[in-house]
Parts: sequence; structure tokens; C-alpha cells
Amino acid sequence: MPRAKRSFAATDANAAPLHTRPTKSTKVSDTSNTPTARTSSIPECPIKFVCVPRPFWDFRLEYKGEIEDDEDEGVDSLQEKRSETLKEARKTWLKPAAEFPGYAWALSLKARKLIKKYDLQTQKRDQDSLGMFIYNDFTGYGLQEVVQNQLSAFNKGFLSDNPNPFALWYMMESLAWWFNSTDTTLWYMIDDSMRVSDTLQIVGLAILSTLNILEQADLLKNDSIIPNIPLILSLFLGLLGDFANAMSLRDEDQDWPNAITAYAEKHNIEIKGKYSVTKKYYPAHSLPSKKLALVRVVASTDKWKFKQRYRVYSATYGNGGVEFDITKMSKAERRAKAFDHKDPLDEMPPIPSEDQPTDADEPFPEVDSEEDEED
Repeated sequence: MPRAKRSFAATDANAAPLHTRPTKSTKVSDTSNTPTARTSSIPECPIKFVCVPRPFWDFRLEYKGEIEDDEDEGVDSLQEKRSETLKEARKTWLKPAAEFPGYAWALSLKARKLIKKYDLQTQKRDQDSLGMFIYNDFTGYGLQEVVQNQLSAFNKGFLSDNPNPFALWYMMESLAWWFNSTDTTLWYMIDDSMRVSDTLQIVGLAILSTLNILEQADLLKNDSIIPNIPLILSLFLGLLGDFANAMSLRDEDQDWPNAITAYAEKHNIEIKGKYSVTKKYYPAHSLPSKKLALVRVVASTDKWKFKQRYRVYSATYGNGGVEFDITKMSKAERRAKAFDHKDPLDEMPPIPSEDQPTDADEPFPEVDSEEDEED
């Protein structure tokens, strides 16, 4: 039975994906979610980083065992703990992250804007939520298109004669958040597993190339003016458990998570933020000696050969686009594919712009408990 149609919504980055799946984990003690204000002077960053609440999908990882053992009691524990945390989060909502150095969950305003953009793109490609059936892998290929749109944007920024390290970083923030907050099940189940594997390869080269650029700019360090490096690295490492099979298709190219750990160790950066993720996930010593040496040598222009590898990738798979954007279909096409033979957009409010504003005075998000409890 199809799900009820859902309106396109402005993004709540803290909402859980409809089916949040845990990745492999090793439980660790984590006090990084309790903010402590800093009163001393701090260096300024050209882009603004702000505190955000710990997202619901991270809570679900922590309480997964309790929910499986006793669904009602587990959900109650989850909601109670999250409510307590949200009360504290209101005190720091969108305040400068540099003032709360012990608080893990920080994003740049630039990244939050991109998160909203790509979440809306994801919604526009979800045939099930719009009460439609086009073909089995349509939504999965729609997710593929959203990933490629993000990689295409990164490539444009990277091709500059003098890539802006902050611009590349906030694109990586958005990409990491998208992978963790989005249900990607239908993506890695598409009938082109090699395309998924090749895309993950480019994702890895993008983050490694960004770390190389940050290193060149002396921004990759444990006291960087970019405050959320530990968090974003943990998000990249934490998303990969679901893609073990796809990663294995390109063994020689898919050791980039271990290279992330090697970069963190090189610069004495503790990988932390996402529940239970540490450098133990992908140890640096597992890297082939040549790649470990590549991490350890001084940063250099396009050390990871992203430009060359992306050219090959885009020649094979393209650069994203709007092919799977249901809102771009004609009314007749949507009616023909809808379960009730009505255009689903006729029953919805106007579609929000993908260029949604993200301001430091944005109101604290309201929590929808019924939606939060969805599996």
C-alpha cells in the first residue's frame, strides 16, 4: 500500500530519515554534545559556523539497541533523552560555534543553505512520497542524481585557479550531512552497482582533495578556525558501513576512509561527533604504504588527481541534472504515473525555492514527535 502523499518541506536537518540504518560501531564515551562557553578572544573565520542541535538520526544510533529490545520503552527513552538535549540546544541555537569549543554539532551557515537545497532536491525525486510509481529504481537513480549534482558543484569550485578552501569545505559539510541524514537504501540497490562504487570513489577523492587544500592553507589542524573538522570527518567515516559491498567492487580505490584517518593523525585531530565513530573505524595503518606516504608528504596541487579522475567519471556518468526531478515532468506525465491518476503537485502548497535563506536569526525548529518516531 503506497504511503500518503507528502508536501515538499523546508529542510529540518535534525529530522530522521524514514529508515535510519546503523553502521558498524564501537561504543565510546562521548561528552562532546555538552556546550561550554568560551570567553577568551578567538580568531575570526571568513565564514560563520554556528551551533545546531544533535540530529535525530544520531540519537537513533545510540538508542537502536533499546528500541530493538523493547520498541515502546526504547522509543520513550529516545524521546526523553532527545527532549532534554533539545532544551539545552535552545541555549546555543545558531550561536557562534567558536564560543562553544566543547560542542560537537556545528555547521557553517553556507553548509546549512546547501543542506536545505539538496534535501529539497531529494524530496523532488521520491516517487513513493508523491504517490507515484514510475519504475523500480527511479528514486534510487534520483538519489544518484543528487549526489552527482553535489559532486559537479564541487568540481566547479575545485577547477578554479585558486580554489577557496572555505568554499570547498562547506560543500563537504553539506555532502557529509546529506549522506547521514538521507535514507540511501534505494540508491545502493540500483541495478548499476558499479556506478554507485565509482561515485563513492569520487566522494572519497573530493574529501581527500579538500583536506589537501586545507593543509596547503594551514587550516588542517587541531586548533583550526574551522571548528567542525572532527565532526565532518566522523560523518564521512560513519556513513560507509552501509556501502561495504559497493566499496568492495573497487578495492584498490576505496581505501580513502583510511586516508582520512591518516590525515587526522598527521595533524593530531581527534575524529569525533557522530555516535561511536572514531579513527578505529578505518585505521591509517591499513593503508598501502604508497598511499600512506602520499598523505604524509607536503601538500601539493591536486595531489589526489581529482581533476583527472572526475573527467573520466563525468564522461561516463554525466554531471547530474534534473532528469529525475518529478516537478520538471509535465502534468500529464505525473497524472499517468500517479496511483490516483491525479497530479500530486495540485494538492500541495507551492514548491519552495532550492535557494532557501539561512540566517543567524532563524527560529529554533519545532519537533514533530510523530514523524520522529517513524522507523
